[in-house]
Amino acid sequence: MISTPLSFGREATVELFSRSGRPTSVVKDYWPQHHRLYGKMHRELFSNVPFYATRLTEDRRVSLSRKEAALLSYLSSQGFAPRLREYDQRKLRIRMSYVPLETFQQAIVSGLNPLEATELMVSHLAQLHKHCNGNMAELSSAIGEFGVGIRTINAEREAAKWDNYLRTTDFYLSPVFEDYCQDQGIDKDDPKLNEDRIREHLSRFHDSLGLPGRGSLTVLMQEERKFSLCSTFIWGEAGPQNLFYDPENPGKVMAIDFPRVRRGPGDQVDLVNVLYNLHRDGFSLNEEYESLQMARKYFESVGIPEEEIPLRLGLLPATRVKELIRKLQSTSRKNSYEISRAQGKIRDLSEPYRNGGVKETAIMNLTDLLEQVCEAYGSEEGEGTKMLREVVPNSNPFLGSLVFNFIDYFQSHLSRTEVLR
Repeated sequence: MISTPLSFGREATVELFSRSGRPTSVVKDYWPQHHRLYGKMHRELFSNVPFYATRLTEDRRVSLSRKEAALLSYLSSQGFAPRLREYDQRKLRIRMSYVPLETFQQAIVSGLNPLEATELMVSHLAQLHKHCNGNMAELSSAIGEFGVGIRTINAEREAAKWDNYLRTTDFYLSPVFEDYCQDQGIDKDDPKLNEDRIREHLSRFHDSLGLPGRGSLTVLMQEERKFSLCSTFIWGEAGPQNLFYDPENPGKVMAIDFPRVRRGPGDQVDLVNVLYNLHRDGFSLNEEYESLQMARKYFESVGIPEEEIPLRLGLLPATRVKELIRKLQSTSRKNSYEISRAQGKIRDLSEPYRNGGVKETAIMNLTDLLEQVCEAYGSEEGEGTKMLREVVPNSNPFLGSLVFNFIDYFQSHLSRTEVLR
C-alpha cells in the first residue's frame, strides 16, 4: 500500500492509499502532528500557530473524530457518504472508501459553471437535510452506538460563539486594536500571552470603544429563533469542497466531513454556505436574485409549508452576514496554504506558499463582500431589501427590522474597530 497526502489541516491530515497504482481508500488522521510519515511536514506548516486560536485538546480531537466516524457510518448506510471501513479509536484514524469523483470545488476549478454547480449543490443539500430531519430518531440511535449525540446549541451559546468570532477578527485584523496594544504596552506576539489574557485585553479594548456587550447579541439570537425551525439537522461543513460531482449522475448525493453536525434552529446555515459559491467575485443583484430562487426551491424541497417560506427567505440576509463574519475570522487565523487549499487552488503539497498575498487578497475580498451585503440589506432603502420585498411580498415587517438590527450590530462593531472601512 502506498500513501499520498491529499491535504493538511490544523485538525487532521487526509491521505490517499493505493495498491498497484489503483486508489483504494482515504484515511483521515486526527493526530496529524504525530503521523509517522507526515508529522514533520504538518508541524512545519503550522509551526507558527497564532496565539489567539482555538486549541485542540485531546478530548476535543476524540470528540470530533468519533462524531465524524458515527455520522459517516450512518450516512454511508443511507447512500449519502463513502463507506466507513475502519475507525481506530486509539489512533483517531478514520478509513473510508475512495470516491472516484471530483468535488464540486475541483469541478468548478476545472470549468464547471458556478451557477449550474450551485443549483446542483442546493439540490443535494435539500436531499440530505430532508432525509436526516425525517429520520432523526434513527440517526440519533445509530450514532449513539459510537457514544456520541447531536447537541443542540441554545441562544446564549450561539451568541457567545459569534462574540468570540468578533474578538478573533479584532485580534488579527483591527488596526484600532493594534494602536490600543501599542498604547498599553501589550506585545501581541509574546508567547507568554495566553488566551485568557488576550480575552481580558480585548474586553477592555471593547469597553474603551463603548461597544455593546454579549447580552445585546443574545437578545437578537433569541428573537431570530422565533422565526426559525425548532430542531433541524445542521451539517456545519456544507460547501463545494465536501460534496462530490458525478457528471454521469448529477443528482447523486455523496458528501464527506461531518465532525460539526449539530441540531437546532439554523437550517439556513448550510444553505447560505452553499449559496456563497455564487458570490465569491463580489455582490451582484442578478446573483442575489438567483440565490433567492434557489433558496425557495430548497425550502420547497425540504417540505417547508408555503406560508412559512417568506419568513425563511426574509431571514437569509442576517444568516449571510453572520456566516461571512465566521469566514472572515476563520480566514484571519489561517496561513496561505490553508486558504489556497480551501479555494481549491492546491491539489498537492508542493510549495504551498508560492502565491504571495493569498491571505491579504482573501481577507480583502471577504471584507468587501461583507460591506456590500450590509449596505444592500441593512435598511429599507438598500438594493437587496427592495429586491427581497419584490420577490417575497408577504415578508413579516418585524422580521425586516430584526434583520436590520442584526446587520447594524455586526457592522457597527467592525466599523468601530476599523475591520470594515
